[in-house]
Amino acid sequence: MDIALAVALVAVAGTLLGSLVSGRAQQRAGLAAVAATATHDTRRAQLDSVTELADAISVHRRALWERQHARARSDYDPEGYTRLTAQCYATRAAVTRPLTALRVLIPDPDVRAAADHMVTVTYAIRDTEHTAAAADKARAEAVTAHDEFVTAAGRYLAQT
Repeated sequence: MDIALAVALVAVAGTLLGSLVSGRAQQRAGLAAVAATATHDTRRAQLDSVTELADAISVHRRALWERQHARARSDYDPEGYTRLTAQCYATRAAVTRPLTALRVLIPDPDVRAAADHMVTVTYAIRDTEHTAAAADKARAEAVTAHDEFVTAAGRYLAQT
């Protein structure tokens, strides 16, 4: 009877130990899946912030350039200029959200600096002389800054 009791105790202990080990393994697998999902979600949010900012700044750059060209024209239309100014306000407002998201989600100083430079150079289009040549030059500088931002962001995202 003592041997039967010992065998039963070993069997029960083995079953309990197996349950504990199995449960712990399932818990670790679940945590790993959650961590992988969180990493994927963060990466998706980072990529979205980069692409949304790049898109919004491109639209704003175009609006500023059109407004500066309209002002430089010999047949200047004050009403058309006012409409283009309102469009610039709307496109500038669209830059704020993705820029904020980028600053929150991407800690890399090179990406942040490139984003800030891109935005600053784009906003500077509005302060150019009222000539087509000045607007074209400012736009070209903003496009270059845009490309530098995309390169810096791509480099960062490739490393993460």
